[in-house]
Amino acid sequence: MKLILVLVFSICCNSLFAQGTFADKHKYLIGKNYAGKLEVKDFDMYQGMHLTSNYLISCLASKDDSGEMLILIESVGKESNTIIDILEIQLPMNHDVALGSCGAKEKDPNLIAIIEISEGKQKAIKSWLFNQEKKHFEYYDHLNVSCFKY
Repeated sequence: MKLILVLVFSICCNSLFAQGTFADKHKYLIGKNYAGKLEVKDFDMYQGMHLTSNYLISCLASKDDSGEMLILIESVGKESNTIIDILEIQLPMNHDVALGSCGAKEKDPNLIAIIEISEGKQKAIKSWLFNQEKKHFEYYDHLNVSCFKY
């Protein structure tokens, strides 16, 4: 019986602790409910899209042009949304965030990549995948990522 309880607890906790793995200063936003427009101090909305009818992905950029970005996964409710995971990234010069325009073989809206832009070409240098079953971000091998027309 103890073994079963330990297994159940470890499975549940692994899922819970995985949320916020890539968050630092803004980890406190995980679990936040809001209605209307999302407001995060010192950040402006940069881009966003619906992954499904249940999930929304939002990218916020620092107002001070420091390159700090927040990628939020939100659970969409009838009256309010809930932030379920955050990816904090530092965007180098001549780079951008690609949401929904990259994939391994075809576009995958759950894939987020930092892309390097040079001479009209773009190359993924880092990438993450939102795992809808586990409800958190996971590293994704950027060497397998192609970004489509951006």
